[in-house]
Amino acid sequence: MCWPAKPDNSYADYIADSLDNPLAAVKSFCIQLQGCDVAKLAASDFDLIILDPDQVTQADIAALRFKPNGASRILLAYLSVGEAERYRANFHFAKSAAILGAENPEWPENFDVEFWSPDWRLALLDECSRIWAKKFDGVFLDKLDAYLPDHGPRTATNMAALLHFLSRLFQSFLFLGNNPEHAGWLFLDALDGVLKEELFMQDGMLRSEEAIGVDLGWLKPFALKGKPIFLIEYTRSPGSIRDISKAAKARRLVPYFAGEDRLLDRVFS
Repeated sequence: MCWPAKPDNSYADYIADSLDNPLAAVKSFCIQLQGCDVAKLAASDFDLIILDPDQVTQADIAALRFKPNGASRILLAYLSVGEAERYRANFHFAKSAAILGAENPEWPENFDVEFWSPDWRLALLDECSRIWAKKFDGVFLDKLDAYLPDHGPRTATNMAALLHFLSRLFQSFLFLGNNPEHAGWLFLDALDGVLKEELFMQDGMLRSEEAIGVDLGWLKPFALKGKPIFLIEYTRSPGSIRDISKAAKARRLVPYFAGEDRLLDRVFS
């Protein structure tokens, strides 16, 4: 499998290095949300590590702060803004506020939530405060696409309002958003970077050039603003890793290759 080294919609001409955005300097990253292996992560050369804040202590964060060569690295905490998770401290608050919806059939213990609710804002404020106390550099915001199918109060505009609310209150934080989809342009000013899952491959299969192009189009506003774009591809196939790495590099996208099971419970170099 292969892709053109630099297709017509390449972002290589648009993404500009930003001196005031530390994420723009990231050349490699990883994400581990289960079974955090602090020793292995500390010995790695990743510029950015995304972690579950409930799986690490402040001492762990201190141990991960610097790479083996002495250079500092960025540490972001996972935060779901579009679902409430039963195992989080803010879940009972969301439940008592009666803003929970149906459980996600693909991810047990994850529940739809009225993300436009003032009560959910309070719940996220509490979570962000705990993350700040652990000395993370910012947050990795998941479930931005919870605004779909984009009708009633469940709109991209309301999701954008939530993101801008958080970014204004935690101005020292870095905000990396996951899967903004077609409404990403509404989130631009609230995010320092964006991540896209399964751009090149989905369910172990190569996506069509047309589908890839559509997603790249949705990400283009971030590129035009000089905001870095990261990828997670769920494959450990050497051939796929080689070809996707080449295609990503041509577009100045930063990929990470995780396990096919999507559990994000291991660290891959």
